[in-house]
Amino acid sequence: MRPTPEMGRVEDVRTQDGDYDGYSVAKHLARQQPDQGAYGHVVVTGHGQRPIVVRQRTRRVDGMPLSGSVGLRIDPIVMRPDDPRGPDFLAGRILGLDYAFMKQQGWLFPCEPSDTTWLCYRTSPELITPSLASLDPLIAYLGRWMKHGGYGGTITISVWRPQGSPEEIRTPFGKHDGFTLSWAQGPDVRERTAVALTGHGTRLFAPREEGQPEAYEQRGNTAVLIGGPEAPGTALLSRSKSYPPYAVFVHVVSYADVDAAIEQWGRHLREGEHQGTLVIAVSGPWYFQTL
Repeated sequence: MRPTPEMGRVEDVRTQDGDYDGYSVAKHLARQQPDQGAYGHVVVTGHGQRPIVVRQRTRRVDGMPLSGSVGLRIDPIVMRPDDPRGPDFLAGRILGLDYAFMKQQGWLFPCEPSDTTWLCYRTSPELITPSLASLDPLIAYLGRWMKHGGYGGTITISVWRPQGSPEEIRTPFGKHDGFTLSWAQGPDVRERTAVALTGHGTRLFAPREEGQPEAYEQRGNTAVLIGGPEAPGTALLSRSKSYPPYAVFVHVVSYADVDAAIEQWGRHLREGEHQGTLVIAVSGPWYFQTL
C-alpha cells in the first residue's frame, strides 16, 4: 500500500564493490524495502587507523538531559536564531565532515531546522541521501576524506525518499468521476498531510475475507476490497474520528506519490461504485526492523 518511490535506477550507480585507494565499498541496493520507502544502502569502509567519531545527543527532544549524562545541569537551553534545537543542533554528525558542502551539493536528506526525525540526526556513522544519483559523488567524497584523514571504520549511506511538500500534488480538488477529492480534516489527521476521496456510489467496501457480514461493525476482519470484480485493491478499514464511524487509510511516502495514488484509488472507488471515505496519508519514510 506504499508505492515504491522512484529515486533513480540502481544500474546507474557506477561505483563497483571492492577495494579502492584508502577505502572499500560494499553496495546493498538490491535489498529494497519498498513498503517503507527505503532503497538500500552502501557501506564505505576506511583502511586507516583513526576512529570515526559521531557527536552524541545529550538531551531528550523535550530538552531534558538524557539519563546518565555526566556533567549536565538542568537549566534553560540557550537558543540561537538559526539553531532551534539548542546544544544538540549538531548531534548525529560525523566529526570532520563538511556538512555545509554536502548540503550544497544536494547529497544530504533535506531536513528543516525544527525537524527531529531520526533520518536527519543519527547516532551512528551514517549519512542519508535523497537520491541514487548522489551515491557516486558521495562515495568518492567520503573515500577521499577517509584516505587523507587516515580514518578506519565504516560509514553507511542510506537512500530514502523525502516527504516533500503539499505543493507537489497536481490533481485538482473537487468532484471527479466516482469520487470527490479534498484535504483530509479532523482530529486524527494533521493539516495538509492527507487527502480524502469520498465515493459517489452506494456500495460499502466489500470484506476481503469470504463469509464476513456486510455491516462494518459486525466484521471480524478489517481487510476490505475496493473496486470492481476484475482487480480490486486491498486496504484496511479503521475506526475514524475524522470520518466516523469507519474510513480506509492508505499511506504513501512522499507528496510526489499522491497523484498516482489518487488515480489508482479513485479508479477503484469508481469501478466499485463505493460510498465512504478513503484517506491517502503522506507519512514520509519510516523504519521498520524485524527482530
